[in-house]
Amino acid sequence: MKATLAVGSVLLVLSLTLGLTQKASAAQAADRSQGVYAATEVRPAAYDAYLGDLGHNTAELSHFGGACDCLACRRNACGSRLFASAEYLQWWNKGRQLPPLVTTSPLGTPATQAGVLDPGGLPSATASILIGDEAIGSNLQSGARLTFGAWLDDCESVAVAVRVFGVIGNDESYSLSSDEYPILAVPFINRDPAVDAEYASILGYPNMRNGAADITAGNEVYGGQVFLRYLVDSGPNYRIDMLTGYRYNRINDDLDMNFHTNTTTTDYYFHDNFKTRNSYNAGEVGLLGEFSCSKWTLSTLGTISFGNMAQRVTIQGENAVTSDDVTVSHQGGVFAQTYSNIGDHERNVACWAPEAGVKLSYAMTQKLSMSVGYTFLYWTRMVLAGDQIDRNVNASQMSGGTLVGPAVPEFRFKDTDFWVQTIDIGLNYNY
Repeated sequence: MKATLAVGSVLLVLSLTLGLTQKASAAQAADRSQGVYAATEVRPAAYDAYLGDLGHNTAELSHFGGACDCLACRRNACGSRLFASAEYLQWWNKGRQLPPLVTTSPLGTPATQAGVLDPGGLPSATASILIGDEAIGSNLQSGARLTFGAWLDDCESVAVAVRVFGVIGNDESYSLSSDEYPILAVPFINRDPAVDAEYASILGYPNMRNGAADITAGNEVYGGQVFLRYLVDSGPNYRIDMLTGYRYNRINDDLDMNFHTNTTTTDYYFHDNFKTRNSYNAGEVGLLGEFSCSKWTLSTLGTISFGNMAQRVTIQGENAVTSDDVTVSHQGGVFAQTYSNIGDHERNVACWAPEAGVKLSYAMTQKLSMSVGYTFLYWTRMVLAGDQIDRNVNASQMSGGTLVGPAVPEFRFKDTDFWVQTIDIGLNYNY
């Protein structure tokens, strides 16, 4: 369903582009003479500014075909072919799902039931979830997008361009202690044969131990495109181009968990770290339409890419036990264990990614314009850190113990779709 909506967004933009083209073509049909515009015809100033991600020279062309020796093209040859734009992005995304990571219980709950969830990781009558069991990271973020390009001919029928974007990394931190929640626990399904049920490792419990949980989740998205732009159709107040090129995207997602608990004689520390890296390399094709009226230009963009998504998941964990000033460390935390899922895991999967955008621009001068727009970008497959956590944990191996029973948590790639949306505010300059 989500993939269908993403494709629908691109098709909507393409349909809008073609529909506006048909209207513009019909409006100018009466003024055309054998496919060439009259010598007195002048393009609108907004079209000369060529607003949006791609620029346009400012010569008053009487047509937009291939290179020729007409007066308009000779005038255009005297101008520069370079263009650039810089945009500020207000960005939000789908969010990333976390499993239940920290729970609490009312005072008086027996220690054997403290923080223990119902089957399926659901809140129970005696336990509620403090961290996890929700999507995070969908708040607004700031980013930027830069475009540089050049026309390859005087009639501006072919251009080459580079576009790069990035978003300031989004980190969300959670810090809880038994000072605030006297009963604090880490819930999981204990697959030790002696238990084999929902379970909770207690961090804090009155008159027994004190503890804390510190969790940080981070995400960053960046990428770039190199593409050629080919003129398909044009008129005095519109232009349609085909785009073909290469797209690269990188989506990194991290989840770092630190759990600490102590009794009167011993300190226990557990650390889990889950990192995912998604590298997308793909070919891309699309349509760009620009429609001008006086100093205003409406731009529509629809592309689709298909290629390889290289997925990498890195899982690390360690623990330390300190007693009588002596610290003993072992590999393995809570959800990251030596005998099962710790290590680097890699694979390559086919992925496709549509992009749709619309932008309204205003020409302040013949060379400088400002714009505001909207962009939607979608990937069908990627791995995110929280999805790689297996709640099945054989506690017999924790703190350096000997594994008895199944080797869990186990690792299996669990991917999902992902999308981002932006509000774009930009400045465009044509040299």
